[in-house]
Amino acid sequence: MRRLPLSGLLRPRFLMRSGSLIIAFLIVGTLALVSGQVDAQQNNNSLQQVLQQLPGAQNGGQDSSYDQTQQQQQPAVLLPDRYSPPLPTSRLEQIISGRAGATLKQFGYDQVGSGKSVRVPQTGAVQDNYILGPGDEVIVTFRGQENSEYRYTVDRSGQITLPRLSPILAAGQTLGEFRQAVQAAVRRGYVSTQAFVNIGQMRQVSVVVSGEVNNPGVRVVTGLSTPLDAILLSGGIKKTGSLRSIKLVHGGRTTIVDLYSVLLQSGRGGTYALSDGDRIIVPPLGKTVAVSGWVRRPGIYELSQFETALSARRVIDLAGGLEIRGKYRMSVIGMSRDGNNTMAPATEGTVVRDSDILIVQPAADQTENRATLSGATPLAGIYSVGKSTTLADVLRAPGALGTAPYTLFGAISRRDPRSQIRTLIPFTPVAVLNGSENMELNNHDIVRVFTLNESRLLTAVVSAFRNRRSNAEAALLTPEAVLQSLGTSQVSSTSNAAAAAAAAGSNSTSGSTSNTDQQGSMTDQQVLNATNGVLSDRQNIAELSTMVLGDGGV
Repeated sequence: MRRLPLSGLLRPRFLMRSGSLIIAFLIVGTLALVSGQVDAQQNNNSLQQVLQQLPGAQNGGQDSSYDQTQQQQQPAVLLPDRYSPPLPTSRLEQIISGRAGATLKQFGYDQVGSGKSVRVPQTGAVQDNYILGPGDEVIVTFRGQENSEYRYTVDRSGQITLPRLSPILAAGQTLGEFRQAVQAAVRRGYVSTQAFVNIGQMRQVSVVVSGEVNNPGVRVVTGLSTPLDAILLSGGIKKTGSLRSIKLVHGGRTTIVDLYSVLLQSGRGGTYALSDGDRIIVPPLGKTVAVSGWVRRPGIYELSQFETALSARRVIDLAGGLEIRGKYRMSVIGMSRDGNNTMAPATEGTVVRDSDILIVQPAADQTENRATLSGATPLAGIYSVGKSTTLADVLRAPGALGTAPYTLFGAISRRDPRSQIRTLIPFTPVAVLNGSENMELNNHDIVRVFTLNESRLLTAVVSAFRNRRSNAEAALLTPEAVLQSLGTSQVSSTSNAAAAAAAAGSNSTSGSTSNTDQQGSMTDQQVLNATNGVLSDRQNIAELSTMVLGDGGV
């Protein structure tokens, strides 16, 4: 290798060449560095554009963190292994419904008879009576001279060890007891420091659900779950299972859970907290009673294990009480020794036993102190009747008689309070309005007013009735004469009825030329009174009452 002498390196020509190379290298490096910065800036801008198109990229990603917070605050949902279909009609429901003559369902199974999801809240303060156990996360916060926060999970030993403090027992203690123990230990071990205790994540527990449920087995729930939650996760209770004698076995101790307290009253059945290894047993259905009629919840109700019978008042309370306030008659359908159904009257103190049916029906179904205005009038309807209400009070109302009234005849259908037989009382509307025939109205009176056309029709009916009655009387005396004149009488009756019906459908001023000349300037009411005098005759009114309105059906 050829070596250049130092004197050659220091020549001006060599120095110029070396300086040019150095300058060239510096220029290339500078250009490469600037190009890299431009590419990085472009890539950064492209990345920002992509991020801006994503949801929650606005506002510096605040929406994304908000969504995460919302997800944490939403309650967790425990789903059953399978959803059972709606429960079919049970054999018990068929038997009881057949005996009662009405469709009756077993109470409560529409709520707890099928599987449902269970929501477990993840926010909100945990009650002080919550019992801690292995797997619960405890948050201990120090404030004062010592400011720190510690998260501990209760281990199998059941203890939690805080810095500079002795181990504190947590498992088996309520949250309130554990908080007091921590605060006492902090007062002994720290100076001017307060301790705050909360629950983070709650433990999961495994329980066994067996008996008359749709899907028995092991269920994984949280420490806040209740026996009802585990039952719903097991598909619900069959109609052959009990709702009032459910057994909760915890540590060898059995507690009876009555779901009626949840469905009807205090809800105490939902306050039992579950622990790991608990067993829930649903026994077969117990004794039952049924109630039908005017109660708010007719159905079949189970007796508790401590009851063998209930009073009728207690059964009505189970059914939600009477439908409305009033007087009722009650009866009990029981079962005799030979298997026959027997019905007996009952009172509120009557004992209702297993398989008995209580029937509640109203003792009265009438509205008192009322009268009815009937006829072709826009004011027809029911009126309140007091001790001093008169017929004129009803008829004096504007429009009470209608647009074309017949003011010479009206009738009141009145029912006798003892015999319940109705009789007709005729009255003259124009005389009532003038005050000469006014009378007091009684309870359940029916006031009937008539129009002009109705009066003509009634005249024809009365005429036909008279002819038939005359024929009947003659037949009793001389049958041969009646046979000879039968054809003539029938023709006469038919002609009279047809003529009256035709007159009812025509204008009241139409008729023969001679009648028009004789009547002159008479009004329609005067013509009707002169032609149909039968309705203004009290004797004919009595005949009309007997023939047409004798049943009171005005």
